[in-house]
Amino acid sequence: MSLRVAFIGAGQMARNHVNAIERARLAADIVGIHDPLVERADELATLARTRTYPSVGALLADAKPDVVHVCTPPVAHVEAAYAALEAGAHVYVEKPFALTSDDAFRLLELAARERRIVCAGHQLLFDPAFTALVERGSELGDLVQVDSHFAFRPSGAAAQRAGARALAPLLVDILPHPLYSLIAVLERFGPPDAAVEIDWARGGPADLQAILRAGDIVGRLSVSLRGRPVASSLTMSGTRGTLTCDLVRSIVVGAGNPGAEALEKVLNPMVEGMQLMVRTARSICRRALTGVSYPGLAELIGAFYDAIERGAPSPVSPRHLLFSAARSRARSIASAASAGRRIPTIRTYTNGSSRT
Repeated sequence: MSLRVAFIGAGQMARNHVNAIERARLAADIVGIHDPLVERADELATLARTRTYPSVGALLADAKPDVVHVCTPPVAHVEAAYAALEAGAHVYVEKPFALTSDDAFRLLELAARERRIVCAGHQLLFDPAFTALVERGSELGDLVQVDSHFAFRPSGAAAQRAGARALAPLLVDILPHPLYSLIAVLERFGPPDAAVEIDWARGGPADLQAILRAGDIVGRLSVSLRGRPVASSLTMSGTRGTLTCDLVRSIVVGAGNPGAEALEKVLNPMVEGMQLMVRTARSICRRALTGVSYPGLAELIGAFYDAIERGAPSPVSPRHLLFSAARSRARSIASAASAGRRIPTIRTYTNGSSRT
């Protein structure tokens, strides 16, 4: 049985969703599109071989979707998702999940009442390289430290000429990806039911550094719009070795040994250099052959659809969403960092609540 799928928002990310659904051959029929920009809605409808609707209400009432993908600008996420949940649909919301913690709570509470599940666009958690890194985490002994590093080059000449403060909104927009991936590892390898805490953050409107903690495991977050080269990586360091997930190339690199013996000290750089060269070449070939531009996206959508069909929990848990996907969390970190001050510790609890 195919799920009836609708889209609210028809921009580039919605196109990526449609392509991912078709490439993965998921059991889904796209039954309608709504976007206030009619030309854009028509273009996506042509790609998806479906029809457009003049309003969200008309889409939900006439198409009767089982699933709605919310791919609007962030300010419209909550309104669209709330309407879809009220209409009885499961909802996939592009990141950021919500602009405020209150909105995140409200959506999740409505989903629970309606017995529907929600998912957010945290596709890095389903990138094959990220899953491989997490699966090998036990090889590293007791986890000591996790480093999430993201360096991004704003596109367009105007963005590149913009001053640091003009780049601050872009910093807030890209922050969820390195933040939620770091939190996911801390949640996975921290003590059972441990709170993830933000101990410290500092930076400017174009750069941010923060320290998080889950039990004795330290997480270090570094995000920059100025640092080069462009990079997105997650490094796990344990008592028996270190592995790095390169999310630009979608590969894992690392000898994964203590590096304490003489032979390891000599050979580890050569082993890792060879891994980087060979695995990068494979990654480039794989992307050229498959056309995949967002590794993990098709896998996440597929896991979400599978959870709907089985009546299972969302692949991205409410607890994780409440801490890492709410835009207010990212904004509070970025605003504090821009002012150069320490932010209050924020703790999460197993029931999904959070408290400052």
